[in-house]
Amino acid sequence: DVSNVARLAEDAVPAQQKQFDFAIQAIALAKPLISPQSSAQLISTASTESGSVLAVGGRFNRLVLWAVEQNQEYPLDYPAGEPNDYISSIDTAENALNRMATADTQGRITLWDLSNCMTIGANCRPVDQQEEAHRGEAVNAVSLSSDGCYLVSGGEDGRVNLWSLNHIGQMVEKKTLARFRRPVNSVDIVQQGKRLMVVSGGENHRVRLHRARDRNKACS
Repeated sequence: DVSNVARLAEDAVPAQQKQFDFAIQAIALAKPLISPQSSAQLISTASTESGSVLAVGGRFNRLVLWAVEQNQEYPLDYPAGEPNDYISSIDTAENALNRMATADTQGRITLWDLSNCMTIGANCRPVDQQEEAHRGEAVNAVSLSSDGCYLVSGGEDGRVNLWSLNHIGQMVEKKTLARFRRPVNSVDIVQQGKRLMVVSGGENHRVRLHRARDRNKACS
């Protein structure tokens, strides 16, 4: 709990912690799970302590939703990996937390609609998946725009790709914003009116800002 900044200098005890059985590479706040008994009572925001759900990914391509209040794990169906295979990046859309994107070291980008995963025990399936999103090389980072209409990705191939998504979260168009000789390890995207601001950083020791126009009519 970081609401009291003065306490950050003290030896504060974490409000909650959990030990997973795999090395963790990526986490993101996701939309709350609901049980069949409480399916009519949705929690309005995922940021409330009582209803928080974290998407957690890591080694062996393990990907789970952790319902914090109940302290329960709900694995998502994902291709199993070897010891050196990882879920490398996870992100959700700020204003549409039901939209989630994941990336892995085998070169996949997967898009999820978590509204299909909200009932405990539901069969949660991806809405779209690109097997060779960065020419078959590892995808190191993904980031969704606040409305969930765009996805930006960076990979071992040194490319920064901008993906346009439709209204159900499927990829409809890809544009390569930049190509570098070294891997891209981090990306982010911000919408400013009809402009998209994409930032990337990688092993060339540089942070770059890329601009694009918001022309995605498939997401409306």
